[in-house]
Amino acid sequence: NACIGIGQTLIERGHQCYFIITNEKYIGNFSKFGFKELLLLINNDDDDDDRKTTEEQNVEPKTSSSNHPNANDEKLINELNTSGILSARSSLEKLDLYDRHKNKDYYAKQLTIDLIKWNSQIAKMIDVEKPDLIIVDHMLVVPCIAYGKIPWSFLWSANPIPLYRFSKKLPPPFSGYPIDDQSKWSEFFEVLENSTRPSLQYYQNLLNKECGYLETVDHEQFLFISPYLNIYGYPKELDYTDVIELPSNFIQLDAFCRYETEKFELPNEFRCKIQSNDKLIYLSLGTFGSCNVELMNQIILAISTKSKYKCIVSMGPLYEKIKLANNVWGKSYLPQTKILSLVDLVITHGGNNTITETCLAGKPMIAIPMFVDQYDNAQRIQEKGYGYRFDQTNQFDQIKFLSLIDNIINDDEQMKKHCQQMAK
Repeated sequence: NACIGIGQTLIERGHQCYFIITNEKYIGNFSKFGFKELLLLINNDDDDDDRKTTEEQNVEPKTSSSNHPNANDEKLINELNTSGILSARSSLEKLDLYDRHKNKDYYAKQLTIDLIKWNSQIAKMIDVEKPDLIIVDHMLVVPCIAYGKIPWSFLWSANPIPLYRFSKKLPPPFSGYPIDDQSKWSEFFEVLENSTRPSLQYYQNLLNKECGYLETVDHEQFLFISPYLNIYGYPKELDYTDVIELPSNFIQLDAFCRYETEKFELPNEFRCKIQSNDKLIYLSLGTFGSCNVELMNQIILAISTKSKYKCIVSMGPLYEKIKLANNVWGKSYLPQTKILSLVDLVITHGGNNTITETCLAGKPMIAIPMFVDQYDNAQRIQEKGYGYRFDQTNQFDQIKFLSLIDNIINDDEQMKKHCQQMAK
């Protein structure tokens, strides 16, 4: 989503943009915005076809009856629900999932395997297309880009705390700890520095080595920062520059908001239920978060049976298991940027795209974080007065949850004005 948003802006300025895609199921997701698509093929490293666009390969876009790109990815969905990443475990406990010694399914492992196979293909694509700039939105950077001759920019589409290289002036990345209470910082930093960071460094070095490059990762490196240009999207009202500054080759953008090309209207059967004084809530826990079906259904049940509000739900890939009600409407996938302007409150997982897009729309939030930077975003939203953080517990606290909704919609005029001012 971040890449689409920045790509649309580049096209408007007369540039041509190519997207490298890694799976046939994503074909068409980018061309509809005016981008060229280049498809990587796992098993055809030496085939000339691996340098062709999807149009030249005559590959048709994949379609799904659910219209959700991850609807048929059963392996990914199963891993999400069995790993504990969506559970009520604390942010500290979930760091074990990012330790290669403790998690045999550590996400960077498979990424590295794939990138080793793709490095030569990407190098050929670069040689053929001869881009003036390469933009990378990825935790690992293929060596042909990182050490190549073409200038490249690192694009960070998450909470910016990791960009500050584990500065002790800020809470630990992925902790969600308050900025004015350092009592738990040291324990979290210790785990980050002794397991999380070395695990990611290991796979970047392995990627370098297997592709014929030196293992050159700085022992303090977490993200692979570009020596040329680094771009991140985060509203300045939420950013941490009031505490510490980034180097001059970092550019902050308020949002990477994509422009949806398709028209959207609420269906008549739901629109006719909305009265002039009704309040409307939008619920989206993201593609991954919505796979926590139990939590999704608890939220919908609370809103539908214990409140008078109407609700729009982005149901996600497990849409068939989500139980809607008379005052609730939803689909597996919704054009979020078209919906935000229609609602009074957004309930989110705290993902960066939703946070930035909601800020741009000037709407208050309730953030329910589940993993990594979602904790930091939820905490920052609450600290800066743009919404509330609501943490998962083993027993869903319906009373507290509904009281937060009521407070925002009915009472907290200052918060609503605060959000509207940020959107201007």
